Amino acid sequence: MPIPDVAQVQFAPAGGKFYLDSIVDPSGVPSTVLDIDIGFTVKGRVELPGWLSGKGLVRLFADEIGGQIDKEIGRATPNITGSSSPTDPPTVVYPWQITVASPTLPDPSPESSLYQLDLSFDYPVGGISTFTIACKSKEGSGSMPAPWSGLMSVLPPPGNATRVTVDMTTHVTVPGSPPISVDITVKKQT
Repeated sequence: MPIPDVAQVQFAPAGGKFYLDSIVDPSGVPSTVLDIDIGFTVKGRVELPGWLSGKGLVRLFADEIGGQIDKEIGRATPNITGSSSPTDPPTVVYPWQITVASPTLPDPSPESSLYQLDLSFDYPVGGISTFTIACKSKEGSGSMPAPWSGLMSVLPPPGNATRVTVDMTTHVTVPGSPPISVDITVKKQT
């Protein structure tokens, strides 16, 4: 992964960008190799449409390749202020920083020897209705928070999408051998 890096953030009608600017390792080792015993800092910025306001959420996850650990190890909540007038710039840039102190992560297991780090940006945190998505099949059931807008993947075959309606159950059959039948219900959180 090159550093710095950037990914698109989708909003309708405009979009934004999510930047990873640097990974700072206090030991001076290259940013592609981190010593988890001394910690590190991840820095970046989010460029968003000027009409947005609220709180953003940047999360850093660690996944031990071939091991047991797969968890969030840090977060930042940039304050999304938005533009104050129609003549302000169409986008606003918000810096963020996550510091991971030792001993957040243990040394990787002998079977693994390394962690994969992943970043995510979520908007909004508070201020707009959030939803819970629940899935039920003969194999079991589960639920989780759902995004307030956009697309969410629930057992999809590549290229397929199913539109669901809040407070109604939608039945989806995922092709396979055997096919999996899932009932999806989205409820507004109160």
